[in-house]
Amino acid sequence: MIRRLRPLKFLIVEDNGPFADLLRRLLRGLGVRDLRWARNGEDGKRMALVYKPDIIIVDYRMTPTNGLEFTRWLRRDRASPIPEAPVIGLGHGFLRQSGALFLS
Repeated sequence: MIRRLRPLKFLIVEDNGPFADLLRRLLRGLGVRDLRWARNGEDGKRMALVYKPDIIIVDYRMTPTNGLEFTRWLRRDRASPIPEAPVIGLGHGFLRQSGALFLS
């Protein structure tokens, strides 16, 4: 499994620094080498445009753009470079509101 994760580019969109650091350490322990961190949804959009990650881990509760708004942008906006990128949503808000957004 570690060899399979090594070439993938991950983007963490998370406003809680200590939790983002924990995610980074866990992913690095699984062999991920190419990893970036965005502090909110707006930073996540900018990073997605340039970095074009293979997998995105995104928190639900952030400002000014929360994780659901970020994911809507990623899936539906013409400016999104990677509308089909897998998204792992963190937080109970995704379970209540996301529906087909993550499954499409």
